[in-house]
Amino acid sequence: MKGFPGGFGLTTIYEGLLTMEEALSHSPGKIDSLISEMKKISDLMDSISQDTFKKGERHSDTVEQSTQQINKNPPVHKILVAEDNRMNQEIIQYLLKKMELQYKMVENGSDAMRELSSGSFDLFLLDMRMPVMNGMETIKAIRSHTELKNIPVIAMTANALSNDEILYRQAGCNDYLPKPLDLDELEKKITKLIS
Repeated sequence: MKGFPGGFGLTTIYEGLLTMEEALSHSPGKIDSLISEMKKISDLMDSISQDTFKKGERHSDTVEQSTQQINKNPPVHKILVAEDNRMNQEIIQYLLKKMELQYKMVENGSDAMRELSSGSFDLFLLDMRMPVMNGMETIKAIRSHTELKNIPVIAMTANALSNDEILYRQAGCNDYLPKPLDLDELEKKITKLIS
């Protein structure tokens, strides 16, 4: 027991154990004295563990409150994606989940216009080659719509020609990305447009 650290009532425990050791070595018959010392030590240890638990509880509460304060109003960004290719949908979903963004996926421009009119989105990822209503028709409809004309749009296309980017930007797209999609590049473009 030598070198037993003090503090938090440990010194008192140590002294109690010494008293017990001494009582045993000199008077093995004093059971009542030993029981009394053991009870004191037990009570002291209980009070130490309860105090430590309360301190830990208070610390835990403080950390939780701090976390709630930090996350009280986290920015929620909603992305609309118009993409009819299943593999591209999976790739885009993977990235948006990784970026912790909310998203809605549709397969053509007509569905995209319906979603844009009924919801609030911070960014629109637009595949330029889709059935029902293609990307060019969709971007023209968006830019002529009073309430939707300011939504940022990133055009995406597999048949990328040298003048496509100019064409899409002139139609009203804010940015452009050829396919196959480069996820790092797409992440940079998304971050730039929603920040």
